[in-house]
Amino acid sequence: MTKSPHLAHLCHLETFTEILSLLSPTQLLTLKLRLDGMTYNQMAAHLDLTPQAIAYRMRKIAATIAENRPDLAAMIADRDRRRTAKPRHTHDHA
Repeated sequence: MTKSPHLAHLCHLETFTEILSLLSPTQLLTLKLRLDGMTYNQMAAHLDLTPQAIAYRMRKIAATIAENRPDLAAMIADRDRRRTAKPRHTHDHA
């Protein structure tokens, strides 16, 4: 049985609405800026904060979502791992 694209879209909207309801106004603003494509440095300048404060806020947002929606925890953790992964060097220093 295939899922209707309309039903899938509705499920995504309900999930998104639920996630938004979990966050404080400050968290919502932070998330909006990130979703708008701003870097942590840009967000920090816009909000008169440090990039470290932005990183903390983003970790708290991810933790809130993961705590309330355990089914999304793995996706959030994987995204964070990909974002913070150190680049691999392709050459050896001998």
